[in-house]
Amino acid sequence: MTALQKIQETKLAPTLVAIESIDGAIEHYKREAEMIVAAYWQWVEESNKQLRASKAIGENLKKRTAYMGPRVEYRPSGKYTKLVPNWVSYPYSEKRMNSPKNFKNGERIKPGVNKEYVLSKLLKTSVGWDGKKIIETEKLLMPIREQLEALHEAKVSLERRDTRIQRIANKYEESGNGE
Repeated sequence: MTALQKIQETKLAPTLVAIESIDGAIEHYKREAEMIVAAYWQWVEESNKQLRASKAIGENLKKRTAYMGPRVEYRPSGKYTKLVPNWVSYPYSEKRMNSPKNFKNGERIKPGVNKEYVLSKLLKTSVGWDGKKIIETEKLLMPIREQLEALHEAKVSLERRDTRIQRIANKYEESGNGE
């Protein structure tokens, strides 16, 4: 290992520490988002059981139960992947209910401009009685979504800068050897 390579490694060490720190923060927000999502789906399950038990909604029982909620997923972002809490609709259908493969598939509700969910759009997709809980949950998920987005941008920026520094250093090393 040349002296130049040793200097480069010591200069890049803080970058690696920063990236590891960002990964730790992403993991923290992931756990927090997963707890919010789990609490929401537990509420939905309990509410749907109460509706089914009361049979107050008649023949359209399964079509009137809550069928949308948040999900934490990894989404591709260029050559990277990022963690995003999204809202997903799981509309009732016989095919989906009878097939384990299709049971987990849902239609992602796309956010509006600036990657924000419009509350009226979420309420329009809901069944009505679950609207208050949807708004409460989105108010909890929105700051987490924004923090995850900022952390992803910082991580990508640091990794690109690191790659750029390595590329330029290698170029200098190659041109220095020719003398």
